[in-house]
Amino acid sequence: MNHSTVSTPSMRLTRHTRSPQRTAIPEHSGLPMRILRFAACLITALALVLAVVAVDVSQYLNWKQPRFARPVQTAQAAHASGADTGVAAHVQRWQGLGYLMTSYTNGVDAYRAMTPLTRRNSMCVTDPGKVTSAVHRSLAGYHTAASIGLDDGFVGVRVMGCEGDDRRAVAYVVAVEQDADDAKTLHLDSCAAERVTLVRQDDGSIRPLRHDDAASDRSLGRCEPDAQSSGLIPQWVTTMWIAADRDVSGGA
Repeated sequence: MNHSTVSTPSMRLTRHTRSPQRTAIPEHSGLPMRILRFAACLITALALVLAVVAVDVSQYLNWKQPRFARPVQTAQAAHASGADTGVAAHVQRWQGLGYLMTSYTNGVDAYRAMTPLTRRNSMCVTDPGKVTSAVHRSLAGYHTAASIGLDDGFVGVRVMGCEGDDRRAVAYVVAVEQDADDAKTLHLDSCAAERVTLVRQDDGSIRPLRHDDAASDRSLGRCEPDAQSSGLIPQWVTTMWIAADRDVSGGA
């Protein structure tokens, strides 16, 4: 007996109309997945950049060399003149992801600044020696018995950040002092940080324009807080202050 199936016109029409539905593939079926993959890669890259910057910021706040920024040098340091002769040997610069880190040391004085690349021509980057010298002069004239009621043993400065351009800048600073009982022992001022506004003269020199103290200058030794100056110093200066004090005093 022949069991072959007879194909009727209606059956052929059904097969003909259903076949395209089974084989058709949407043109954009993979687009959402590609978008998700791109977004995931973008988020991962951004997280990596932020992690790198965070590590170098932590190094900066703790007075350590950056781990990821690369060392650089500029013509200004190589051709220092006048009062800054020899400064180049004490200047270090690193370029990171969108920022420059500048370090300067000269005896007891030390300087640190983290500056956006858009401000690479700022005096904070090009003239750390002149900035530090001007800040030192400003504090030396203030930390006297005539100004604060006692001789606190001022010998130097730790500049903990500088913000501005080539004509005007603000430096945050804490004084370095000698121990009253042992002149060889140094420590940072334990009372308050200070702020010095600097301007560049027409001859290229930098001088202090204004000095602000975060402590009351009417109190003996400056250790009474000044409520009017509570917002004078950025919070991150405190982190640098603690790290620098360990370094100056030789603590762990």
